[in-house]
Amino acid sequence: MVMSILTFENRSDAGPEGETGEEATMRYAKAMRDFVETEGGSFVFAGCIDSQVIGEGGEGFQFVSIMRYPSPSGVPHLGRRVRQLITVRMERVDG
Repeated sequence: MVMSILTFENRSDAGPEGETGEEATMRYAKAMRDFVETEGGSFVFAGCIDSQVIGEGGEGFQFVSIMRYPSPSGVPHLGRRVRQLITVRMERVDG
């Protein structure tokens, strides 16, 4: 399993004019979920963080997602595939 803990930017740097960081993250999360599921993984949980129960240091985080992969060896493969897709997408946008 992989857990991502995020903080939203006030405004998105790459997206429609006026899009908030939260809106951009949700747009990305939808695409990522579709991608993870096509690679055999699944989303266990995704949601906003309201508070921290134990310890300190998580006060600034706003969103968490937990994904399950078919095997631990699949995580690096998925990371490489995401980087490849981002590179291809950026090349399409740039030229």
